Amino acid sequence: MTVHGMSEDQDHCEICYESNCVFRIPQMPSVKVVKEEAGQIVREFIEESRNDLKRDKDKLTSEEYKP
Repeated sequence: MTVHGMSEDQDHCEICYESNCVFRIPQMPSVKVVKEEAGQIVREFIEESRNDLKRDKDKLTSEEYKP
């Protein structure tokens, strides 16, 4: 299978050079529907990362350093 752009005209096969064997198969574009407001996912990730860092920092400060 060979993929071509929608605006590209192709009158023959690039592999076997046969004419009238090339046709387009239309495909629906992939659309992701986001039900959250813009930036909400980023804010949640930042908050989770902040909490993880605080928890790790508290854990490390409570441990005694032994060289």
